[in-house]
Amino acid sequence: MQATYIQIYEKISSYQPGTNLRNWILTIAKNLALYELRKRARETLTDDDHLLESLGGYTYDKSLSTPTIELASQILSEEDFKIVMLYAVGEYKHREIADMMHLPLGTVTYKYSMALKKLQKALNSKEVNH
Repeated sequence: MQATYIQIYEKISSYQPGTNLRNWILTIAKNLALYELRKRARETLTDDDHLLESLGGYTYDKSLSTPTIELASQILSEEDFKIVMLYAVGEYKHREIADMMHLPLGTVTYKYSMALKKLQKALNSKEVNH
């Protein structure tokens, strides 16, 4: 809908007064929808289970490692660490993570929240010790 609105705004000068405005708008919407369908058909879909498998027993690219990620890998359970990494580093949404890991959405959001609190507590205690 947003793309249609933007396209209408950009192309309003090409609208010919006296023609059916509704049909003109619907034609723009239809063409954008068809373009999006063609674009999605060209995209390569990945198997989410394969993605999790490629994450291994959750191995991650060490080049992405930071002291915070190292700490998280040490103090969080494997499942909690996967959730945090998929959300924070992989930029997946909680719903996508829930689907990938075959967990309820509420469980994923709860585990993510608890993992962050645990990590924050560990970071705060580390700061006090330094």
